[in-house]
Amino acid sequence: MRVLIDMNRSKLVDDDIPLYYSLTKDLFVSANIVNVEYPGLKPAIRQMTEKLGILWNNPKDQAKENAWHISVEQFYETHNVRHGIMILGPTMAGKSATIYTLAKVMAEMNPDKKKYTVLKMNPKAITAP
Repeated sequence: MRVLIDMNRSKLVDDDIPLYYSLTKDLFVSANIVNVEYPGLKPAIRQMTEKLGILWNNPKDQAKENAWHISVEQFYETHNVRHGIMILGPTMAGKSATIYTLAKVMAEMNPDKKKYTVLKMNPKAITAP
């Protein structure tokens, strides 16, 4: 059940996620959908955003900040189950900030202090053989 959710949730739009959960509950009646918590990830994301100055704390706009932190967590989950990831969205939506924040968080959370390299490629530049 966890694999189904992790592999497919990243492909869905926000409005379709409750429908997807409902469908999986109908198909797998006895399965219990449990949200996975990653210890230390949320505080590390908050610390890194403050350290990098990516987000400003606006008390009126806490929902947007929380949504952005959730998107970093979802990117982390997707990174754990996929090798090649493509992030799409409009200009100034926080795609690059999400990528670089997660790379820095993962480097700091790693006990070996291993560096993470981000490779950005233009899909139009790749030709098929």
